[in-house]
Amino acid sequence: MRGDNHRMDTGNSNLPATAGYRLAAVVFGALLAAVGVELFLAPSGLIVAGMTGVSMLAAPHAGTGIGLLLFAFNLPFLLRQGRLLPSEQRMLAAQGLVAFGVFASLLHAVQGLTDELLPAAIVGGAVLGLGFRVALRYGGFLDVGASAVPRTSRGMAGYAGRMLLSVTVMATGALLLEWHLWLHSVIAVIVAFLAAARWNRATSLSLVLTITTIQADTVVTAVKQAAGSHGELQGLSTDAERQTFTIEVRVARLAAYALREAVLRADPEAIIRVTRDEHPKN
Repeated sequence: MRGDNHRMDTGNSNLPATAGYRLAAVVFGALLAAVGVELFLAPSGLIVAGMTGVSMLAAPHAGTGIGLLLFAFNLPFLLRQGRLLPSEQRMLAAQGLVAFGVFASLLHAVQGLTDELLPAAIVGGAVLGLGFRVALRYGGFLDVGASAVPRTSRGMAGYAGRMLLSVTVMATGALLLEWHLWLHSVIAVIVAFLAAARWNRATSLSLVLTITTIQADTVVTAVKQAAGSHGELQGLSTDAERQTFTIEVRVARLAAYALREAVLRADPEAIIRVTRDEHPKN
């Protein structure tokens, strides 16, 4: 909030109010993901897709834990793609990756919670998928290769890259794993996807900001500068009676916080409503 006169409707709490809250949520998501990997999937010899799957495949041959490899494999993606993100999201991304690696390393010495492959695949996949989605909802991400940051309506190339990576990991797993382990790994991947997709009903990867302002030109300029390739101006309408303008912007969730702050700097009296994107193009 910026003063008593400023009003904001964040619509279904799509944008948490404080940086501390977002960081706590990202760290919690990292903990969930680490539990799924280290207490269910890895002890049973199962893998998943993305850079997490690459780490799980490489760990037995590298002589190191999954946690260190998670950070090492994701770091190049963060350095390359993180430059496109606002500074706050870069920090959340780095903190999420570090937390995931640290939690995975700490849990590596803990005995797995089940010796049965099917429960390990189902529960591990579900917890991992939920952890990924929680972290992503609040501005972080735990598997940069799978998340393809930034993810916007222009990100078809990134989507193709994610799919190629996932197919490659699972195909490699088919060559290296025993068939029953690979089959249960496929189950884990499907469950993780379904868990993330179910959570995604309330946590779209893109948001719609509806901005009401009396300073249309200034706000539109601020929106274009702040959103860059992460957002798309959807419409501009005028209310002649109230002498206000309504601007609608679709923006990647990772960039929404920076865009909101840019709008408030341009017009501290702007009214901003944030809703999830019901028709994402990504």
